[in-house]
Amino acid sequence: MRNRQRWTADALWPALLTASLADLYLTSGDAAGVREQLLGRAAAFLLLAVVLRGCICMCAGALDGLIRWGMAAALALALAQYLYHGWVFYEYAVETEQPFLLFAVLGLLLAWYAASIRPRAVARTAPLLLALTVLGLLLLTASLADQMDPLRLLENDDFEAEGFRKSFCAALQPLPEMLLLAWLGEDADRRRRDVTCYFAGSFAVHGWLILMQALVLGTLLPDRPLHRLSSLGELSVFTRLDGLFVMLWLLLFFMKCLLYGSCLSRILEEAIPNNRAVRLAVWLCIGGLAAVLYTGHGRSILPAAAAVLLIGCAVLMLIKRGGERFAENRKN
Repeated sequence: MRNRQRWTADALWPALLTASLADLYLTSGDAAGVREQLLGRAAAFLLLAVVLRGCICMCAGALDGLIRWGMAAALALALAQYLYHGWVFYEYAVETEQPFLLFAVLGLLLAWYAASIRPRAVARTAPLLLALTVLGLLLLTASLADQMDPLRLLENDDFEAEGFRKSFCAALQPLPEMLLLAWLGEDADRRRRDVTCYFAGSFAVHGWLILMQALVLGTLLPDRPLHRLSSLGELSVFTRLDGLFVMLWLLLFFMKCLLYGSCLSRILEEAIPNNRAVRLAVWLCIGGLAAVLYTGHGRSILPAAAAVLLIGCAVLMLIKRGGERFAENRKN
């Protein structure tokens, strides 16, 4: 526990929330209505928050090694996927072909550089990027104000249970950021507050985007709603805001690569200290996995494998927490 305390930030949730917001640009539209999306996401986030708060353990234990290796593998898979999906989005956004090798090498170099710095240093930039993201959404809302029609919220009056189920399942997807919230931090109470702040902030941003999409686009289902909305926005001398939002996404992309790389490096350092060869092999494997995704293989297997690893880590943390409570009850 003391090792983790040394390399975590005082408040970790802004950094992890900022990193997760980069995925807003990559997600596809949801066919469900506004109520179904909001209620489904709220229910999923509430369930995840309860589970993660239950995962928080107060002391080191025998399961730490398994949890550490599981989280390292999940981070590696997630980073490889993000390099590929980030390249796909960037090529789509700039509407020109971009060399995948150059993009992947840039992301890996950022993650490799992050291995030499602590997550605390990366987390210090998070509040600024989070503020820029919120400011960008405010500017986008102002630019789209004249295109918003409240009547579009009434286009689908009937509540659809199937839409709620799909939104709930989509929002229930585990992310490495969520497990890092429960695993890292100075003490159990701080980590529980971080979990609550993370999900409250995430729901606020997602709900904001869902409402804005419904008010402007109605039942139209774009591939990437945030990019579509930014291409419709006009403000002062900016005839389109999508260019500004692509630059903002690049900042979030860099932040996510740095945070993943730094956390992965610290976890590997604790698991296999002073073994640079193994850590180098891990980075090469990440690049190899990204290349495999580029060739069209494993695009359904790797996300499922990462989800299974994260769920497995959560189960182990719950077991560990249950053991702590059992030991406390026996003492009392």
